[in-house]
Amino acid sequence: MGLADIAAGLEVTAEQRARGVATVDATESSLAERLAPFADDLPCSPDEAEAVVETYAGGESVGTSARAAGLPPMTGAKTLHLLGERCRRSGRPAARWFVTG
Repeated sequence: MGLADIAAGLEVTAEQRARGVATVDATESSLAERLAPFADDLPCSPDEAEAVVETYAGGESVGTSARAAGLPPMTGAKTLHLLGERCRRSGRPAARWFVTG
Protein backbone atom coordinates (compact mmCIF):
# COMPACT_ATOMS: atom_id res chain seq x y z
CA MET A 1 0.00 0.00 0.00
CA GLY A 2 1.48 3.32 -1.09
CA LEU A 3 0.80 6.88 0.00
CA ALA A 4 -1.58 7.35 -2.93
CA ASP A 5 -3.69 4.46 -1.62
CA ILE A 6 -3.68 5.85 1.91
CA ALA A 7 -4.64 9.34 0.71
CA ALA A 8 -7.41 8.13 -1.60
CA GLY A 9 -10.64 9.89 -0.78
CA LEU A 10 -9.05 12.72 1.21
CA GLU A 11 -9.81 16.26 0.18
CA VAL A 12 -8.29 19.61 1.05
CA THR A 13 -10.63 22.31 2.32
CA ALA A 14 -10.03 26.02 2.03
CA GLU A 15 -10.95 26.69 5.64
CA GLN A 16 -10.46 25.02 8.97
CA ARG A 17 -13.17 24.31 11.49
CA ALA A 18 -12.58 25.33 15.07
CA ARG A 19 -12.80 22.21 17.19
CA GLY A 20 -13.31 22.48 20.89
CA VAL A 21 -14.32 20.28 23.73
CA ALA A 22 -18.04 19.92 24.20
CA THR A 23 -18.96 20.52 27.82
CA VAL A 24 -22.08 20.34 29.88
CA ASP A 25 -22.07 22.17 33.18
CA ALA A 26 -24.89 20.92 35.34
CA THR A 27 -23.50 22.44 38.53
CA GLU A 28 -25.51 25.02 40.34
CA SER A 29 -22.55 26.83 41.89
CA SER A 30 -20.02 29.14 40.33
CA LEU A 31 -16.46 28.09 39.65
CA ALA A 32 -15.27 30.36 42.46
CA GLU A 33 -17.60 28.58 44.91
CA ARG A 34 -16.28 25.20 43.76
CA LEU A 35 -12.69 26.41 44.17
CA ALA A 36 -13.27 27.81 47.67
CA PRO A 37 -12.30 24.56 49.48
CA PHE A 38 -8.93 24.73 47.68
CA ALA A 39 -8.27 28.41 48.35
CA ASP A 40 -5.22 27.73 50.51
CA ASP A 41 -3.61 25.80 47.63
CA LEU A 42 -4.19 28.49 45.01
CA PRO A 43 -1.78 31.39 44.43
CA CYS A 44 -4.75 33.78 44.30
CA SER A 45 -8.34 34.04 45.49
CA PRO A 46 -11.02 31.74 44.07
CA ASP A 47 -12.68 34.75 42.40
CA GLU A 48 -9.42 35.69 40.67
CA ALA A 49 -8.88 32.05 39.66
CA GLU A 50 -12.37 31.98 38.16
CA ALA A 51 -11.62 35.11 36.13
CA VAL A 52 -8.34 33.63 34.85
CA VAL A 53 -9.96 30.32 33.87
CA GLU A 54 -12.99 31.91 32.19
CA THR A 55 -10.87 34.37 30.19
CA TYR A 56 -8.34 31.70 29.21
CA ALA A 57 -11.10 29.30 28.18
CA GLY A 58 -12.49 32.09 26.03
CA GLY A 59 -9.33 32.03 23.93
CA GLU A 60 -7.17 34.69 25.49
CA SER A 61 -3.49 34.24 26.27
CA VAL A 62 -2.24 33.42 29.76
CA GLY A 63 -0.96 36.98 30.23
CA THR A 64 -4.20 38.59 29.08
CA SER A 65 -6.22 36.23 31.26
CA ALA A 66 -4.10 37.00 34.30
CA ARG A 67 -4.28 40.76 33.73
CA ALA A 68 -8.08 40.53 33.35
CA ALA A 69 -8.14 39.08 36.87
CA GLY A 70 -5.73 41.74 38.17
CA LEU A 71 -2.86 39.27 38.53
CA PRO A 72 0.70 39.07 37.19
CA PRO A 73 1.04 36.68 34.23
CA MET A 74 3.16 34.22 36.24
CA THR A 75 0.45 33.93 38.90
CA GLY A 76 -2.12 33.32 36.17
CA ALA A 77 0.07 30.59 34.69
CA LYS A 78 0.52 28.96 38.11
CA THR A 79 -3.22 29.07 38.70
CA LEU A 80 -4.00 27.44 35.37
CA HIS A 81 -1.32 24.82 35.96
CA LEU A 82 -2.69 23.95 39.41
CA LEU A 83 -6.15 23.61 37.91
CA GLY A 84 -4.88 21.14 35.32
CA GLU A 85 -4.65 23.36 32.26
CA ARG A 86 -1.54 22.97 30.14
CA CYS A 87 -0.41 26.51 29.33
CA ARG A 88 0.83 25.97 25.82
CA ARG A 89 0.11 29.21 24.07
CA SER A 90 3.27 31.06 23.34
CA GLY A 91 1.80 33.71 21.07
CA ARG A 92 -1.47 35.11 19.96
CA PRO A 93 -4.63 33.13 20.74
CA ALA A 94 -5.19 32.59 17.02
CA ALA A 95 -1.92 30.65 16.90
CA ARG A 96 -3.26 28.09 19.39
CA TRP A 97 -4.42 25.71 16.66
CA PHE A 98 -0.93 25.48 15.19
CA VAL A 99 0.66 24.80 18.57
CA THR A 100 -1.86 22.26 19.85
CA GLY A 101 -2.99 20.78 16.55
